[in-house]
Amino acid sequence: MRVNKKILQEQLNMLNKMIDRDYELDEAHCYGGYCLRAKNGIELCGRRSAKEMYSYLDGAIDFSPYSEQKGETK
Repeated sequence: MRVNKKILQEQLNMLNKMIDRDYELDEAHCYGGYCLRAKNGIELCGRRSAKEMYSYLDGAIDFSPYSEQKGETK
């Protein structure tokens, strides 16, 4: 599967809804790829490639408390 910004944004939207946050996906390939930012500009994780960010978000979704309570883990 080819991972692109649209797929990453869909994952982030799901995570934001599950944990009641409003994180943003920041894309800057000249600096190394994608990172997550809080609304106040704080970088939450280092820059990652699209595939690495996909795995990062997938893990965050799987281990979110809401996911465990509802039995929605993969």
